[in-house]
Amino acid sequence: MPEHDEEHYEGGEAWADILARRSPEGRAVVEQLNRAEEAALAIQQRIVLAITEKRDVTEDFCAFETALAEVLRMRSKVYRMARQ
Repeated sequence: MPEHDEEHYEGGEAWADILARRSPEGRAVVEQLNRAEEAALAIQQRIVLAITEKRDVTEDFCAFETALAEVLRMRSKVYRMARQ
């Protein structure tokens, strides 16, 4: 998952770190982002394994697209909240 420095960092510090320090609500949102990223990575690992084993990846790929959309949504939410 590519990261865009201008969207996720300010002065070398991640927006998520900034937000997590601010409040319990901010920490909760960052934890949601972390869970979304972990879920996407787990699906990605399943896809890689399935490809190496020459199995069908259609279902996992659709799940990965959904998980990646959630990661991007959560990253945008973290960015917006941190900038407020």
